[in-house]
Amino acid sequence: MQIPVSCPERGWSMGKHGSSWTEVFRGTTSGGKKVTAQFGSGKKSGHTLLSDGHKSDRAFTGKSGNRGHDHYDGKGRGTSRGKYSG
Repeated sequence: MQIPVSCPERGWSMGKHGSSWTEVFRGTTSGGKKVTAQFGSGKKSGHTLLSDGHKSDRAFTGKSGNRGHDHYDGKGRGTSRGKYSG
């Protein structure tokens, strides 16, 4: 999967089970569409969280059962919650 946003690498925060996620980024696709993204490392290396539009951190993260993003695992699988239209 090609990541549709371009942004400099920033600080990492350690999550549960040895997984890390970047901070939430807001950017644009090559076509100028606004997106919000977060990238994984460690056990989540290759994972990407994506959403249409520029969302606040809270709206993007959401809660269990009501996440504000689609989750792609870097292996062609992921969740389709209708949050990212590609």
